[in-house]
Amino acid sequence: MPERPSKCAECDAELTNRATRGRPRLYCGDPCRRAADLRRTNERNTWRRRIKCTVCGVRYQANSVSQLYCGKECRYAAAAAQRRANTPERPRCRDCGGSMVGRPPMAFYCKPCSKAHEYAEQQRSKGHTHRRRMQPGAVFVEFDTRSVFMRDNWTCQICDEKVDPELRYPDPLSASLDHIVPLSKSGDHSQDNSQLAHLVCNFRKGNRGQPAQAARGEAQTG
Repeated sequence: MPERPSKCAECDAELTNRATRGRPRLYCGDPCRRAADLRRTNERNTWRRRIKCTVCGVRYQANSVSQLYCGKECRYAAAAAQRRANTPERPRCRDCGGSMVGRPPMAFYCKPCSKAHEYAEQQRSKGHTHRRRMQPGAVFVEFDTRSVFMRDNWTCQICDEKVDPELRYPDPLSASLDHIVPLSKSGDHSQDNSQLAHLVCNFRKGNRGQPAQAARGEAQTG
């Protein structure tokens, strides 16, 4: 048989009245027994609750079974990551693949690409209008009106004043394409027969044409 202990396991005091049968006596009294039970409980709980934070990876001692993070920063970071994971990804621009932040939910293009599409649609619409106004035998050439505006250095060819590129129709001082020889008078829709003009100057001119401009148009077409 193993030898029965002679000293208290908690305070190392000599054990008196040691039992010769049954379960051996380990403590000198109830205070040492309670102290040993409390120490073992604390050690067991400390081992069980010392867990690893799922965000930063640091081991910490949890205060409850439901605690998953070591502090507020990690808890907030985990909540933000969960929100990002649950938020559906916004579609990308069909043309450039750029971000669609700030665009309506049903938009297909980002803001720059949308403006480019609107400008192209305006050019197509203007081309159809010019075709309807042209006389038989006139020539229609597709071109970008901005190339004419840049060629004329953003200067109105009727009043010789600068044109603000930021202004848009129907502003009277916005840029417009003027035909030197009007389309109603068998003028061609081409770069040589086109010039930059203020919208109000273009309206005032109408289809009359100024003598200098008419001579210039005849010289270019000739």
